[in-house]
Amino acid sequence: MHHTLITRWILVAAIYLVAVPFSAMATIMPPVPTPQFRSYGLLEGLPSSKVQAVAQDARGFIWVGTSVGLSRFDGVQFTTPRIGPDRSHALPSGGVAALLVDSMDRLWIGGPDFGLGRYDPESGAFVHWHDGVTDDDVRAIAQARDGSIWIGTAAGLVHMQADGSGLEHRDAGPGGPSSASIRALHASDDGRVWIGSDAGVDVVDISGRIDRVHFEDGGNPRVLRIDGHAAELRFATERGLYRASRDGQLRRDRRLPMSTAYTSLADSHGSLWVAGGDGLSLLDRYGRLHGVPGSWTASGGLPGRAVRGMLEDREHGLWFALSDGGLAYLGPAWEDFTRFAHVATDRFSFPGRAVTAVAAHGGTRLWVGGLHGWIRSFDPATGRTAEGFDIGPPRVQSLLEVPRGVLVGTVDGLSLARHGRARPLLRELIDHPVTTIAAGFDGTVYVASVGQGLFAVDKTLARAQPLPFAEPRRGATDTRQIEITGDELWQASLAGLARLDRESGEMRFIEGVTQGRVNAFEP
Repeated sequence: MHHTLITRWILVAAIYLVAVPFSAMATIMPPVPTPQFRSYGLLEGLPSSKVQAVAQDARGFIWVGTSVGLSRFDGVQFTTPRIGPDRSHALPSGGVAALLVDSMDRLWIGGPDFGLGRYDPESGAFVHWHDGVTDDDVRAIAQARDGSIWIGTAAGLVHMQADGSGLEHRDAGPGGPSSASIRALHASDDGRVWIGSDAGVDVVDISGRIDRVHFEDGGNPRVLRIDGHAAELRFATERGLYRASRDGQLRRDRRLPMSTAYTSLADSHGSLWVAGGDGLSLLDRYGRLHGVPGSWTASGGLPGRAVRGMLEDREHGLWFALSDGGLAYLGPAWEDFTRFAHVATDRFSFPGRAVTAVAAHGGTRLWVGGLHGWIRSFDPATGRTAEGFDIGPPRVQSLLEVPRGVLVGTVDGLSLARHGRARPLLRELIDHPVTTIAAGFDGTVYVASVGQGLFAVDKTLARAQPLPFAEPRRGATDTRQIEITGDELWQASLAGLARLDRESGEMRFIEGVTQGRVNAFEP
């Protein structure tokens, strides 16, 4: 079955598209994703804006590893937990770069100069390994299917039981990992543990044997992160993103550039997020690659560029740890709205901040107008504007594409735009602010003018006829909405709800609808 989109356009300081899947006869490309992030930083209670890791425990708390220590978010505020039987002691401070919630809901913590720690939120118990037990620079932690813990450090690989016993160092070289500089660990569902290091990838099988994993294009790039599951493992490297193939080799994902990738996340929406040296990218479920620009000041923007950790929580919200911007969050329904706005550095965005009118332009594009008389052609599938025109200072209040051009309603009246130029139209009759324009099936155009009422304009755009009301009411000429339903014209005004009587040519108020202001209606 084919699908298309029913769209609703909401005009505020920008333009939003609400998309709802609906069965129809044709398929159209949906709009470009425009994620709107909620940001958390120092002002929201984070101890540092340099965040390296994020994890969620079984109770739903979000744990955040920062450059000065650990913080916990309960959905309202950030706190730093206390440790010990009476919760009277502070956690050791230090940069946190790795977090793991184990099968017993305990939190394993690692980082530069921190060493390795294990915290039990239930009891407050805390164990700290350092000074020779593990290298202080802990970069990665993973729990294998058998419950044991693997630790990757700047000086090698360490293996221990979940209770801290059976400590074993696996030195680089024959029988061990290819490099002592371990940067990534991942325990897959099949019992294997994958190791990413400065010398490529190794894998520990269920018997404990370590084997080399080869890249299809030769060489062994530095591996910075391993994500996914046994059926789809992804390896973020300094040469791009690779995937484990069925033949046992690692093959580069050629949909993405061959540049440094720090981490990746395949979310439940069908999108792939990749954090790289150039910032965050999104490969949507239609195979389109989009850059997500860092924006420290814009409302809803990603509060930085250096994403170093990503998480999809159990409610399908997305969390992004940024070493230069704190923590960012997208709600589960972030794709329900697509936002398009003025961006000062993007010449393809709208030329102004306030969007005041929108209308269909052909089958897949839109005409969009705003304050100060600008009008642009716009493609929702790409988020880009194209040709357009400016009609001067008056605010654009309504638009309608007709065979002869584009009808433009402004505070000065009605205009017709063609070939990038606009001229006044029927101003001898319609010279008040035009708020709404609608097209009938026979080519007639209906125009609502504040204080003047409704007009029927013939399809040649040469003549306009006022539409009288059968029952004079105060406020009838102050239109709030007009729509064509079937072949009938409906109007909402300060006087009530009215419909055009074809036989008499008069607008008649609908019986049963209370007299007075009607702001909107749904056909």
